[in-house]
Amino acid sequence: MLIVTALLLFEVEPGQAQTSLLQSVTGEPSEQKNEAEALNTLIEDAQAQGSTVIVIAPPSASPAPDDAVKMAVNSEMLLMARTNVRRMLIGADDFRAKLIDALERASPDGTPWWLAWAVGTAVFGMILGIAIYELVGRWIRDQFAGYYKAENLTRADKLTYLMLRGSLILASTAIMFTVTIMVAVVLDYEHEPSRMTIFTIVATYACYRILRYVIMLNFFAPDLPKHRMISLDDKRARKLYNDWIYVLLASSYILGVIAWVRGLGIDNDSYRLLSIGGLGVACLLMAALTVFHRKDTFDIVRGTGSDGVVSPWRNFAARATTPLLLLYIFVSWVVSSFRLSLGLPGGYIIIMAPIIVFIGGALAYAVAIVILDRIYERRAKNYRHMQIIKLRRARAEARRREVAERIAAEAEVDEEAMVGEGEEMIVHHVESPVEEDTDLDDVDAPARRQVWC
Repeated sequence: MLIVTALLLFEVEPGQAQTSLLQSVTGEPSEQKNEAEALNTLIEDAQAQGSTVIVIAPPSASPAPDDAVKMAVNSEMLLMARTNVRRMLIGADDFRAKLIDALERASPDGTPWWLAWAVGTAVFGMILGIAIYELVGRWIRDQFAGYYKAENLTRADKLTYLMLRGSLILASTAIMFTVTIMVAVVLDYEHEPSRMTIFTIVATYACYRILRYVIMLNFFAPDLPKHRMISLDDKRARKLYNDWIYVLLASSYILGVIAWVRGLGIDNDSYRLLSIGGLGVACLLMAALTVFHRKDTFDIVRGTGSDGVVSPWRNFAARATTPLLLLYIFVSWVVSSFRLSLGLPGGYIIIMAPIIVFIGGALAYAVAIVILDRIYERRAKNYRHMQIIKLRRARAEARRREVAERIAAEAEVDEEAMVGEGEEMIVHHVESPVEEDTDLDDVDAPARRQVWC
């Protein structure tokens, strides 16, 4: 899908390609136009003199079917690409001389000291920019230190911290880039090759820093095992990260040199040959890394699954990843070389497409996962809170019923006790013996009231 998309994005219309190729063979459009005007003038003069003019259209002028046009264009482009590559290889011996000539033409005084000045300015600006960020970065890191958690980590917590760390590194890269450009502006002496060299160095290092520290460091997380999102142990994650550093460093250097040589104004053949060779070396390094770490790639794509069970489609995708990567690397280099040999745009984007898709997809996935997990965590928290409230209410209601029942039971016991005490008093009054010789009239009234109560 990436190959088809890249080819569709940068596909040249058959008519345009045929026109450009025919122009390279038969001449410029202006020459063809002049010839047509001259022919029309000749015909008009002959008719004015009374001559009969018969115009016979050549066979090639008849409209050809679309399929025939496309086949002719494709074959013409292949032949042209082969011719251009052959010419570039023949002229490869003069590449060093052409590069020295470009450097001499870029020098304001014929000496190469301007290159040393440009490189020194770029390095000084980058060091100053990183130093300034270190002063500001301490305060920034202190402000966000609370986001680091070592225990009870959720998936959203891991991704949040990794994205936050990547954002801080991206901010440091932006500060470094800005400070370097400001230093270059201050020390500028109106020399365009020096400006181009400084910008190329800084841009190349900034891209390398972003790929290494913002993308790869947070993806493999060799220094944060508890925040790692892929199924690799510490040793394998550190080894894979270090190997990717070497590949990124070499690839960034190659692309930087290609961009710098192009900025010097070297001829197109030398630039295209350098681009094809440099991209070939970068693709070869990526392919070697893919083969060397095929087991790691398999485990990363396969994952751990839920409860250790992995679905069949994940197993199939894990087995197919390495062959597909190797196939894409080879095809992308062939297509890029073909387009570069013809001078068509889009030669680099085909190789860089996987990196762009990986970065964009990983960032979109991380943001989506954090948002969804936070939403469901809040819902789960609210649900647990409501369940706790319901449980507390149920317990309180049970306690109230228990207390009410206990009070009712105690009241019933008290009532029975009161009734029992009254009967006992009555029995005591009836059964209490009274002396026959006792005269009730002689008993005191209070005493009688006490007995009869």
